[in-house]
Amino acid sequence: MPIAKVKKTEAEWKKELGANYNTLRQQGTERPGTGEYDRFAPKEGYFGCGACSLPLYTASSKFPSRCGWPCFDKVIW
Repeated sequence: MPIAKVKKTEAEWKKELGANYNTLRQQGTERPGTGEYDRFAPKEGYFGCGACSLPLYTASSKFPSRCGWPCFDKVIW
């Protein structure tokens, strides 16, 4: 299934993403162990892109790595 490319200017992304802009568009990161998904472990569903909601990882692919960031062993795309 082809994925349509999202075309926005950086100014549009910055306005839309707000505080998440640095992480999602500038390769930034959060301090280890501080993210909302570090300890979040659902049994069903998926984790999606914070910018476009495209499914990235299934909930069952998340594992406790103890590194401070969410870790997954399989990618959907």
